[in-house]
Amino acid sequence: MDRLGVVGVSWKNAELESLVPFTVEKEERGAFLQRVAHELGLGELWYLATCNRVEVAFVGAAGVPLTRYRKQLFEALTGRPPEPGEAERTLKAWVGEGAAEHLFLVAAGLESAKLGETEIIGQFREATELAQQQQLLGRRLRPVTQEALRVAARIRQQAPVHHRAGSLADHAVGWAREHLEHAPGPVALIGVSEMTERCGQLLARHGVDLFVVNRTESRAQELAQRVSAQTMSLKAFQTNPPAVSTVITAVGGQDILKAKHLRRLREASSEPPLLIDFGVPCNVDTELAREYGLSWRGMVDLIEEANAATDQMSHQVADARVIVDDALIRLRRRMTDLSVAPLIASVQHKYRETVLDGVARLLQKELSGLDQGQEKAVRRWGETLARRLAHLPSEGLREVAFQVGLEGVDAFLARSDAELSEAWRESDREKLQLPRLEELR
Repeated sequence: MDRLGVVGVSWKNAELESLVPFTVEKEERGAFLQRVAHELGLGELWYLATCNRVEVAFVGAAGVPLTRYRKQLFEALTGRPPEPGEAERTLKAWVGEGAAEHLFLVAAGLESAKLGETEIIGQFREATELAQQQQLLGRRLRPVTQEALRVAARIRQQAPVHHRAGSLADHAVGWAREHLEHAPGPVALIGVSEMTERCGQLLARHGVDLFVVNRTESRAQELAQRVSAQTMSLKAFQTNPPAVSTVITAVGGQDILKAKHLRRLREASSEPPLLIDFGVPCNVDTELAREYGLSWRGMVDLIEEANAATDQMSHQVADARVIVDDALIRLRRRMTDLSVAPLIASVQHKYRETVLDGVARLLQKELSGLDQGQEKAVRRWGETLARRLAHLPSEGLREVAFQVGLEGVDAFLARSDAELSEAWRESDREKLQLPRLEELR
């Protein structure tokens, strides 16, 4: 697995516009894979592009450092050689088990801008099918992509991660939209600030009618143009408020809506408006709001909601990570078994030859008087004995490779069987440099 590599760029380390040079059009991706595989001498290659990431997985040639491919893939994707240090700054790289883990997280939506999104599973599957069609998935990369898709499906079924917006403005908009379901009407944004602008943008996307209210109406007009809203001065809103579903306040003054203003606000609307107060100190007297039958939520409520959402998401991600880590161990076991399979076959062959040679000598000497049926029975017994004798060292070698790595197998053979050790050292096998179990996250 040490020859498995991934390089990529995503929303996490670049502006979305920066992904464009690395994005290959869908209809051109098959030809792209073939060309790059040929130019770079890669027998296994996989490419994924979405609206917020580009990932390239590959299996490098034996003896070639995987980091060397980063510059080559940069040029293959963009059509130009990178400036000094540009490839390293732009393309993140993962190697070996880290590369497999990254692909698991990508397929499961745990690396997406919208945590837990499910669209990525289909996109990941399409990328895998395309690489398969191009005959660029082999014994190293195929099991990784297959396991990644299984991990994504398992997380979706057993430990789904639901994205919950993290900003205070997002939570305020969530409350406003819930209130709109039973009390339809416009939403008034009082004050021009980052909070009211973010709320206005989100509500406008859902087609909610908006009022922007401010002491200086010219500033209200600037924000209103950005969120397609009507404007009012604060004085006009206090004196003659329109019927609204929700009022979101974020200004620097205390009690901007006094008793008479709240009474007028309640009288103008058929349903009691919801007041969401970003003010510190509060823009609305909470006791007065309740006196006039208005629901009020302030910064303490917003922070508690955000913390609860963060805690919930942390638990969800932790459950999903358990599935990822279990899959990494399974993949590690599978790849280890593939690596030592030739050695296990050699061990079993050696035990079989040793036992059958002994049986043949017995049949020629001490057991020479047996008839043909008895000879067959003795040979069958020898075959069974050889399998039983080979079972323990075979399983032991698998476990040493899994727990310690192939260096442990090398050490075991060097002390126990010089002939097998020499054949093992000279064999063309994939060296897996895997961490011990306790190093797995």
